[in-house]
Amino acid sequence: MPARRIGKKAMTNAQRQKRYRESKKPNSTTSKRRRRAAREQALAAKTLAASEALGSRLYGVLYVDPPWQGQPDDRDSWHNKSAENHYPTMTVDELAAINPPTAPDCVLFLWTFTSLLDAAVDLIRRWGFVYKSSCIWDKSTADGTGRMGIGHWFRYEHELLLVAVRGVVPAPAPGTQWRSVIRAPRGPHSEKPEVFAAMIAEYYPSLPKLEMFARQPRDGWDSWGNDANPEATAATTGGGPAAAYRAAAADRR
Repeated sequence: MPARRIGKKAMTNAQRQKRYRESKKPNSTTSKRRRRAAREQALAAKTLAASEALGSRLYGVLYVDPPWQGQPDDRDSWHNKSAENHYPTMTVDELAAINPPTAPDCVLFLWTFTSLLDAAVDLIRRWGFVYKSSCIWDKSTADGTGRMGIGHWFRYEHELLLVAVRGVVPAPAPGTQWRSVIRAPRGPHSEKPEVFAAMIAEYYPSLPKLEMFARQPRDGWDSWGNDANPEATAATTGGGPAAAYRAAAADRR
């Protein structure tokens, strides 16, 4: 059969049939998002079942802001406001000795500094995770402008949030990924903007989530840390990693 012209382009019957079949296919992005949501929910159910079988709560998401020893100097250091004056810091070995209550399939979001990147990757491996990606906190002031820090090689204005995985955890669905650079205002010393926890919760709404070294309880999360409610800490962790942190902190006083 001769080709039939459509506008300026001629199409054969086979080409028209192919175009018709393509038009009937479900939107691939929408389909992938649905499948990803189903996988996240199934993983959450699997994690809760593992917790019940073990008799101890396990988590599919860890959000960790370690009290790194050897944090890079910033402007606050000139005013005697370094990390050691705010909370006990910990070495990589002390952090690695903590045994987080992770499920076999778990995603880790770990804060670090550029100068401590090697130590952070070492901690990731020692905790049994594999590094996957990262995003940047572009620090701003309350009015949204930048604030230049200090440093040996560059004037730091950012921190890194590393992403690592153990087992099989679904990455965000296509089209739902956040940008890798997030500008947000600074808060009190070492406090991280709420937008990052919101991003994590958006990525993993169903998985049990634990924030380690938390400053305060967070809705929908379990938490423990030097500033978190001690009663909530004991209830959510069984005293395990929280006890290890408190012991290490006491030794450094």
